[in-house]
Amino acid sequence: KLEKVYEGLKGKAEELRPMKEAKEAELVPLQKRLTEVRKVVEVAQTEAQLLQEKTSKAAEEIEQVKSEHAECSRKLKERQEESKETIRLKGERSKLVEEAKERLGQVTGQLDAVTKEVAATRTKAEEARVE
Repeated sequence: KLEKVYEGLKGKAEELRPMKEAKEAELVPLQKRLTEVRKVVEVAQTEAQLLQEKTSKAAEEIEQVKSEHAECSRKLKERQEESKETIRLKGERSKLVEEAKERLGQVTGQLDAVTKEVAATRTKAEEARVE
């Protein structure tokens, strides 16, 4: 019985073989096309990944530049404040120097007057001793 079934199927398999081979032949260009499409997709994915990496790197560099800009701005503000303070201190020091020059002039004048007075007093004392 099994052999009868086998014999019956054998003829049918032979009948189906040309259709099977025709369908397989139709698959060959489709498989080639599928392979080409897969290659294109792979290239596109690689390019997309590279673009993503470049974009990410550019974003990091932008953030770094922003951070450095903020730091430079902060330092510039500090230097400007230091400059204002230095100008203020210079003004105070200049005023003190002018006041010191005036006081020195006064003290020099007083010293000259006292020196003359001492010299006059010595002269009088000498004259008084001599007499």
